[in-house]
Amino acid sequence: MRRTLTLLVAGALVAATGCDRQPVAPVQEADAPAPVFNFNNNPDGGSLHIYRSENYAFFVVYDDATPLAAVLSSTPDCGGVLEPADVQRVVENPYDFYSSQIHELLVADPINIFIVDLSAPGACFGQELVASGTGKLVSTDNDLLTVLRDNPNHNAFGFRSSGKVVDMDGRTWHFNGLNRFVWDGDDFATLKATEQFNLKPTGN
Repeated sequence: MRRTLTLLVAGALVAATGCDRQPVAPVQEADAPAPVFNFNNNPDGGSLHIYRSENYAFFVVYDDATPLAAVLSSTPDCGGVLEPADVQRVVENPYDFYSSQIHELLVADPINIFIVDLSAPGACFGQELVASGTGKLVSTDNDLLTVLRDNPNHNAFGFRSSGKVVDMDGRTWHFNGLNRFVWDGDDFATLKATEQFNLKPTGN
């Protein structure tokens, strides 16, 4: 999980006599952890409408032109890191959670990216692992529990992810993927999807 970090700044005092001043070595910032900037660093002001937590993300995006798919996971299923995602939910009516409109924002940074070949069996989710690496994923949902209530709005949800992966020959690739969905919240026949899968060599 992305934990809230406090950057500790160390000050150095130099004792000087008369004009005899000694140079002070600069503080090595590389030794200090970098601060993390996301919504978990911001105060919620005690609002009953805002809920923040951690969760494990798992998404898949397919390439229409090839048998490749990208599995985006917070857990090291085929190697990688274990890093839960940050989740924020804004609830319209905190006293009636399940009948409220809930806006969800999920940020997974880093997230594992596993590129698998769906036409070849292997050890990564039962498929051959083609490349792997890490990146960032952002998922949004404007009405998380729309199926549980009457609603006048369309439900829009989905994710965007990007990062770098390395294939079995050591070549580096840039990946980005997108899955977006919109529907009226009642009739699944109205569901419209936009899916993108891009994998390009970086030249390294």
